This record gives sequence, structure tokens and C-alpha cells, in this order.
Amino acid sequence: MKIIGSFIAALVLFGSSTFARIGETEVQIEKRYGKPTSRSAWTKGYLHEGLFIIVTFDDRISAIETYQKRNGAPMTAGEICRLLEANGDGSEWEKSAGSDFEISYAAKTRFAEYNAITSTLTIADYGALNRIDPRDRPKRAHLGFGLTCVRSIFK
Repeated sequence: MKIIGSFIAALVLFGSSTFARIGETEVQIEKRYGKPTSRSAWTKGYLHEGLFIIVTFDDRISAIETYQKRNGAPMTAGEICRLLEANGDGSEWEKSAGSDFEISYAAKTRFAEYNAITSTLTIADYGALNRIDPRDRPKRAHLGFGLTCVRSIFK
């Protein structure tokens, strides 16, 4: 039984290490995912392990990451947990009550939202949201797939 428990713990740790983390540099993310498949002024898109990943950078540091299965299928609870663990900054995630199609999660310095309509998980750093939003963006900015931020919510 100990061997099975150790194997599961190693699998969780190993599995989550292949995903970038909020706070990593563009160079670190490129090492994990390879060259971006798309890019704009603030974002880069990557295909990695069956996921399409959009990373929004704040001063060359990953601030917001949106994950979607390449085939558009819904994510399982295990897949969501794995991505939240990789991006939790050592904090525990708390699941918030959501609507029928959105599930929100909060950690000490991070916010996440899974949108069942678009089958996307967006994870963001609170501090970066406050820095990114005012820069040449309207008061209400759509970030990633399904994460709509209103600056006043985060003050």
C-alpha cells in the first residue's frame, strides 16, 4: 500500500511539473512548451501535451494562463486540480460557489475560473491583474477565455 501511495504522489508531482507556473519568465515557459504557435503584444499561445495554452505576460513574467484541451473536450476534476496545484504558489485553493457553467477558485495570491461552456481554465495573479488592466485597456477587460475582470472587484 505504501508503494501505491508513493507512486501516486510521484505521479502528481511529476505530472504537474510539465506545466508552466504563474510567475515564470518567458524563457522558462519556452523551455517547457517550446516555441509559441501564436503571439500578440502581451500574449503567446502554445500547444503542449494536448492542451492549447495562452500565456499573458506582465513585464516578461507569466501573469495569466488559460488552458484548453486541443480537442475542446471538458476538463476533468483531476486535470483542473493538477493545473491548480502547479500554479498555486504553495497556497491551498478554495472552490467558490459558481453558476451552472463557471467554477471559481481562489488561493492567497491567485484566482482561477473554469468555464464549462468554453472548457477553459484561466489562472491569474491578483497583482498582475491590477497592473495589466489599467494599461491601455477599458475598465472591463476580457482576459483569456472566460475570465472577465472588473478592476474594482480586485481592490
